[in-house]
Amino acid sequence: MANINIQFIRMNTSENLEMFILKKLEKVTKFYQNLIDINVYIKYENSSENKGRICEVEMKKPGLHLFASANENDYQIAVTNAIDQVKRQLDKHKAA
Repeated sequence: MANINIQFIRMNTSENLEMFILKKLEKVTKFYQNLIDINVYIKYENSSENKGRICEVEMKKPGLHLFASANENDYQIAVTNAIDQVKRQLDKHKAA
């Protein structure tokens, strides 16, 4: 099982969002073997250049380091999009 670390940066921790993230990651860890570390960073950045709700996902497995980021109006959408991006990267490496 991968070591999962969820950090809320410049904002309060949300148990509901944390459970949502863990549920999404559970599906990933079942399908993709040998994941060592999964780091998820949840941020809020208020600027005109972004939508404000940011999720960054970093996954590591032997010989592979993947990263994805999503910036949305809703944290759950940002989490889903970032995890989907990492899954696509894992699929590319799995097929190679």
